[in-house]
Formats: sequence, structure tokens, C-alpha cells
Amino acid sequence: MRCIGYSFDDAVADIIDNSITAGATKIIVECLWRDDYPYVSIRDDGCGMTLDTLGSAMRLASRSPLENRDANDLGRFGLGLKTASFSQSKSLRVTTWKSNGDACAVNWNLEMQDQTNGWLLDVDTDPCLIKESPSGTLIEWMKLDGIGGRSHEAAEQHFNNMVCELEKHIGNVFHRYIDGTSSNRVSIWINGVECQSRNPFFPNKSRSGPLEIIEDGPHKYSVCSYTLPHSSKCSQKEWDENQGPSGYMESQGFYLYRNNRLIVMGNWFGLAQKRESTKLCRISIDIESSADHKWNIDIKKSSASPPPSARKRLKQLIEALTKASRQTQLHRIRALSTEQIVPVWLRLVKDGKIQYVLNSEHPVISRLNSSLDASQANDVNKVLQVIVNTLPIKAIYRDYSEDETAIDQPQVDFNDLLEHARETRNYLIKNGYTNEQILRLMKSNELFRLRWQEIQSSL
Repeated sequence: MRCIGYSFDDAVADIIDNSITAGATKIIVECLWRDDYPYVSIRDDGCGMTLDTLGSAMRLASRSPLENRDANDLGRFGLGLKTASFSQSKSLRVTTWKSNGDACAVNWNLEMQDQTNGWLLDVDTDPCLIKESPSGTLIEWMKLDGIGGRSHEAAEQHFNNMVCELEKHIGNVFHRYIDGTSSNRVSIWINGVECQSRNPFFPNKSRSGPLEIIEDGPHKYSVCSYTLPHSSKCSQKEWDENQGPSGYMESQGFYLYRNNRLIVMGNWFGLAQKRESTKLCRISIDIESSADHKWNIDIKKSSASPPPSARKRLKQLIEALTKASRQTQLHRIRALSTEQIVPVWLRLVKDGKIQYVLNSEHPVISRLNSSLDASQANDVNKVLQVIVNTLPIKAIYRDYSEDETAIDQPQVDFNDLLEHARETRNYLIKNGYTNEQILRLMKSNELFRLRWQEIQSSL
């Protein structure tokens, strides 16, 4: 049971599910060291439990997944409290109190279970407790044992890193609850710091598509696409904050929500490939808990797969849902190409294959060839052909896909840049452009744009 596959993030999120189901508006997570071991507590101000309810909650598989659940119930199998807790720690304590003053606590220690060969609960009907809310529940994991094999210093650093990643994960999974956009607002605190919402759709600057409803028997799934802005349309901070845990390329695809809780993020479910042209496309799918069995929601609530009927419709919709993203990327490419008055590189399509070749009519290349005799010009063209044939397209694509803002081309010497500007101007004059057209075209050219004022004053 301890090896179901919970990560630390998933385990804490599963406990938070229970707190939200209990009507909590404030959840406090503390991750610290106690008696040379990591210790985690999760306290909420929910409705609390009676002793009978707590005893039921401590049973394995306390509820059938086929039961009808409330729209705000984030539970699944009645396993989460136990499986999530024991995946991280051998010792679990649950303390709960009601607004009428009743309080109780239970302890479960797996080492004790080994010794007694029985599932025996240590029950405390009068726990010592500092009540920070009229009612609520406190979950405690003592002596987390999944960080072994390290020195104390290394283990503490590793645990601190886990806590930092936890804040991001909680901000993603529960962003609708933190925002209060689709339910009552819930504030979640980790070590005294309030978790900030991490909405993957960047609603302030994204373009949303029309809402699509997929009907699957008695179930209805809401689908909506979002096209995030291009990096040129937002600040560097905005671009970095909205890239997702694994960057834009890996964060494209479907985002599955169950009762407003994020289950799956950035997954095409095998219906499409992750491409550069669709990396700005993210699509929300909303389902209710009554459709759990159809979507194969797992115990950890971290994976799912669409039923055949929904897969067919989603496959049909992908082309339309990703259209805006593809247009955004294509528009940017076209915009850059039009800025190049006389481009150095030409994009050619031959027999369905794309080639990039040097433009022999570019003023710099043309002037060089005209200054050489036939033999020298032939040698230069051979060198240029080697450059074309060894262009590292795959490496450029990989670097661009990982982080397009990290690519920084070398600066051109200003004198060389000015000479190139003069050659470009002369070329345009020879081709019949007016002075007004020449200034407009050169000013918008990517090569001249950043230093246009200096260039214009020197022309």
C-alpha cells in the first residue's frame, strides 16, 4: 500500500482534497524538522469529525467509488488519507474537533502494526489541542522515512527543495480554489507563506475560444481552448511565470479538471504530438466526479485517460482548438520575414520538403561576387554552400523550443552595420523605392531596428 506511487506533492494535495471537502476556507501546511526527522502537519478549519466518523475515515477503502458524491467532494475511493499519509510516513496522527467542543484523536503506527499483526488504532478522546478555529482537523506525519540515504545536512536541503516545489504544485492544482473563481475561496499556507494561484491559462493576456460541450450519455464535459500570448506580447517576467513546470513546449495540451481540481496538466492523451506551432495552446476539460470511472481517475488523482467516445470528439476538435496558436506562431514568422527587405536566408519548398538557402541577390553577397574573378567567386560560393549544408537546424530548434528568449545572436559591429544599411538603401533606390518607403522598411528591419536612431543619423 505504501508503494502505490505517490510523490510528496501528490500526497499533500490528497490531504488538502479532504480539507476542501470538509468545507475548509483556510489550510495551513507546516513542513519542518522535529527530533532529527522531517515532520509535516496539515491543519484546516473545516467542519471536523465525530469519533465515529473519524473511525470510519481511518478504515481502508471507506467509501465506494460508485457512490454519488457532492459536487464539492474531491474524494475518490476513501483511500486518500491513509495511502497518501503512509506513502510518506510510518506514523500518522489525526486530531479533529467540532464546534460543540467535542474533540478526539487517533494514532496509527505501522511499526506497531508489524508487532501486533493487526490494524489497531490508538484512540484519544481527550486530546491536548490548541484550537485555532471553532472546528477543524489536524493531520500529522511523524518521522517521514522517504528521505533516507543522505547525511542530515543533505537530507534537510533535499526536504527544503521539496517544500519549495510543493508551493508551486499546490498553486497549480488548486488555483481555482485559491482564486475563488469557480468555488468558495480557499487560502492555503505553507510554512507561513500563502500559496499563490498558478493559472496555466494566463487569462489576463490569453485568447479563449468558444466553449464546447461533449455529451457522453448522462455525462457532459466542458472543453475550452486558450492561446497564450507570444513572448513579444508580454514582459520577460510574465513569460517566465506562465511557462509551466516544464516550459511551453511540454505544457501544451489538455488540462483535465475534476470538480475544479486539476488532475492532469499538459497532455494530448496520445491524440496529437507536441509541436512548436502549438506550444501556446492549452485546453481545459471539466468533468464531474460521477465520470471518474469513465476517465480512469487513479487513486492518486494524478492521471487519467478519456473514454473512447470523448477521445473521438477531442480528436476531431484538435485542429480547430489549436488553430489560434498555429496562427500566432505563423504570424510571427511571417512578420519577421516581411521585415527582412532583402533576406539573407530564403525558405524554399520543393516536393513537399523545406530548404533554407542563402540569397545570392543579397547586396553583401552580390557585391562580394562582383568584386571577384570567376575562380575566386567559385571558391567563395563553395564555402557558402558548406555553411548552408552544415546549418545546425536541429540544434537551433532544440534550443529555441526549450527557451526562445535564451537565444542571443552576436552583436554586429556598428561600422559593418552602417555599411550594410547603406548598401540596402542603395539597393532599394535602384529598385524604385521612394525615400518614404525606404525609411519605413529599413526602420522596421530586425537587423537595423534596435540601433535605428544611430544608423539614421549616420546615413
